[in-house]
Amino acid sequence: HGVHRVCRALNGALAGRAWQASSPNGRFKDGAAAISGKTCRKLEAIGKNLFAFFDGGHVVHVHFGMSGRWAIFDRTKAPEPTPTTRLRLEDERVVTHLSAMTVALGGEDLFAEKRAALGQDPLREDADPAALWEKLHGSRKSIGLLLMDQGFFAGVGNIYRAEILFKAGVHPNRPANSISREDFDRIWMHSADLLQRGFKMGSILTVDKDEAIKLRRPVMRRYIYNQSRCGRCRGQVLSWNMANRTCYACEACQPRSADTPAVEGAREPTLFQSKCATDSLQDRLQTPEKLNLAELRAALEERGLSSKGAKKSLVARLAAATATDVFPAESPKVGAEVATANESPMVKAEVATANNPQSEEVEAVLRPIQMKVAELRAELAGRGLPTHGRKRDLVERLEAASPLSSRGAVVNSAIELALEKEAAEAQEADLVAAAAEQKRTKGRAKSEPRTGRRPKTGTKHLGKVRSAAEAALEKAAAGEGRNVEHVAELDLRSEAGAEEGGSSTVQPGRRRSARRPRSNSQPAGSAAVKRAKRSR
Repeated sequence: HGVHRVCRALNGALAGRAWQASSPNGRFKDGAAAISGKTCRKLEAIGKNLFAFFDGGHVVHVHFGMSGRWAIFDRTKAPEPTPTTRLRLEDERVVTHLSAMTVALGGEDLFAEKRAALGQDPLREDADPAALWEKLHGSRKSIGLLLMDQGFFAGVGNIYRAEILFKAGVHPNRPANSISREDFDRIWMHSADLLQRGFKMGSILTVDKDEAIKLRRPVMRRYIYNQSRCGRCRGQVLSWNMANRTCYACEACQPRSADTPAVEGAREPTLFQSKCATDSLQDRLQTPEKLNLAELRAALEERGLSSKGAKKSLVARLAAATATDVFPAESPKVGAEVATANESPMVKAEVATANNPQSEEVEAVLRPIQMKVAELRAELAGRGLPTHGRKRDLVERLEAASPLSSRGAVVNSAIELALEKEAAEAQEADLVAAAAEQKRTKGRAKSEPRTGRRPKTGTKHLGKVRSAAEAALEKAAAGEGRNVEHVAELDLRSEAGAEEGGSSTVQPGRRRSARRPRSNSQPAGSAAVKRAKRSR
């Protein structure tokens, strides 16, 4: 979904304008010379591939890899290119820098060749699930392999594979040629649904909100990926190697059929602190393997235990200490509904404010900037939020989460309103689609099988798409890094310049681009909140 979000933003910023092109590191010198002075007509995405079309029949193919970026700047504030900048575009107002694993020049035939080789992408309007069904049904490979094969399902990665098959109730080892059309339709439906959700929200969120609430785990974001227990049935999750990638399954929710071979080398998953899909701190405290060193030491010190030693020793020490703990079934909420067991002054004030906005407790509450680091970490831990980072990071993270903070209240309210609007629009769209489908199939022969709901492909019908600022704030509060949403989405123009270009990405008034780009391993909470703050 990330490349499609980048494509949407760049279409607004680049299309319809002529650009002077150069290759700062010399690795795209001939290509830059060929498109220099040409007008960019449009950009298209297929799965993880981006194509920029220029006058003269030129097509630039881009694959970002794991850390690519296409950044946009005001011309007067653009930084110097980095050693990885392969393409620089500029006009009288804007400068862009492209760094990517693949940047190749070709013609329309290059796009046609790539389009033919790539599979069906649920985020494209021209996706053809019927063609995918015919191709898939003739393969003896496992459905788990084919979901990761970009020649079949374009755009699906390892996290989505685990979650799509879980929601479809299909075991990853099941041979594709044994899958019924009904099973395939469920797989396609969840592929489209989850990728479209990622496109709208800017994060990989696979758990349905209603189910998360029913399961009394409202902050749960994924069912089985990097989990030891199934998020739905709490049964054992198994993992094994599939083409050098870790595959996951809950065999209670994804039972093996008679024609599904047994899993060789299946074991309890080796949990890790994912940089792409971080769980809430509350969930990670129940699986110490997912905690970083600072979090492990803080948890041990809170229990009066030694925090010295290697990570493996700290994990074992905390696991032994928590073995007899009874964890609450529901995560703490901020507000009047639920208060934490050990109510802090800040939580008490929030509850009092919810009941009585004129409460004197509000005046007495400690503001985050006045708190000590230990107090900040305790507050964040009580809310299930990350506790890593410097004091200013912790302050900003807590301010963003607290209803008493004007910043957090305004942004969270805006996001909630947007989500409510999106839900209403989605419900209305479903009703319209259902009516159209009923009308279309009214005269269908009774012998023709019904294969379940077939979602509308593409992104044009999705309505409001969460901005990069809103997505960054939500991920910061959840403890996820920006690389959950493709790092290539970066717009550092001023608001006026961005509005002229029609972009919908983050538009901070002050650029921070002179600093080195944040690596994927660094926590993104502080920067994300700052970007969100400046964009308002």
